[in-house]
Amino acid sequence: AASTLAASVLSPVLYEESTLRMVQIQDATLAGAAVMGMAGEMLVTPFGALIVGFLAGLIPPLGFRFLTPVLCSRLKTQDTCGVHNVHGLPGILGALLGTLLTALATADAYGGRLELVFP
Repeated sequence: AASTLAASVLSPVLYEESTLRMVQIQDATLAGAAVMGMAGEMLVTPFGALIVGFLAGLIPPLGFRFLTPVLCSRLKTQDTCGVHNVHGLPGILGALLGTLLTALATADAYGGRLELVFP
């Protein structure tokens, strides 16, 4: 939900037409799922999920507006489906989130299951 909210706010700001682009809402939904999917078995608080989801929702609109033209002109790549902005960059954010949550994992949060997650 937070990822779609972020895209809903940012999408009209990025383009001259000032209209909401539904494809960016759909991409933000997938980006939020990619980030949380990469966090894996780690416990994420509801507030943490909202913050991370909001950040994930910013990635596709910003990527399509600014990063895709650079990739096209400098690297001569055509990402017609937006895989880089929808799955790649959010996946990296999710991997960083999983790393951070792993470093912050305590026995208080996981109880006896901590040894199951980290043998």
